[in-house]
Amino acid sequence: MATIERSEAPSLSLPADLTPREARANLTWVSAAHAVIHATSVLMPLVYPIIKKEYHFSYTEIGLLVSIPSLISGMLQLVFGYLGRWITRKAMIGVGNLIVALGIVLTGLATSFALFMGWGVVRSVGGAPQHPVGSSLLSDTYARNRRGFALAAHVAGGNIGTLAVPALGLFLITHYSWRPAVMLFALPGLIAGTGVLLFVREPSLGSQRRSVSAKPTAELAPPTGEVAPSGPAPTRF
Repeated sequence: MATIERSEAPSLSLPADLTPREARANLTWVSAAHAVIHATSVLMPLVYPIIKKEYHFSYTEIGLLVSIPSLISGMLQLVFGYLGRWITRKAMIGVGNLIVALGIVLTGLATSFALFMGWGVVRSVGGAPQHPVGSSLLSDTYARNRRGFALAAHVAGGNIGTLAVPALGLFLITHYSWRPAVMLFALPGLIAGTGVLLFVREPSLGSQRRSVSAKPTAELAPPTGEVAPSGPAPTRF
């Protein structure tokens, strides 16, 4: 006859294969990447009035520069969410930020409506994975009792990018002209994208579920003083 020993319950804070340090790195870099996406989105409306005057664009053309990349980005979010079955989420977010950085540099070199539109589409493709894929990765990084905090921090990262750019972008545009100001904003995208690729760890498939659903074996132990029957375990069908 063998007794069943009680064991401690696993932590419900993190998936089984992530340390607290790795979880913080995931949260920090994914949120920073989110800030970059919002920052570049807010920067361009500061530039559109200038290029409208410089290149004699119509209001319709400016509207197209805003709406078409936004439409493409919205449609691609669903696609990138689906691609997460085959491509690691950190790769989509990290490479996406590098593509945004490239797009913002090329936007600073653009000299025609077609180029502004083309590089705007490039930026929208790079930024499209951030919302669905970043939220998914952080949901798997933290279990239920910390997931709300992680998702809130992710949203806050985007809001920081939104709030910081108007004053900073306007200062740079005013003092250094719009082209250097725009190209300078490629640097945060380069840093965030590289950081995601190097320091974010993809949670293993199913590890988050194990951390949430696992129960202490004490619940299966018989009352004190009783022993479990010996012999082979019954077969389950």
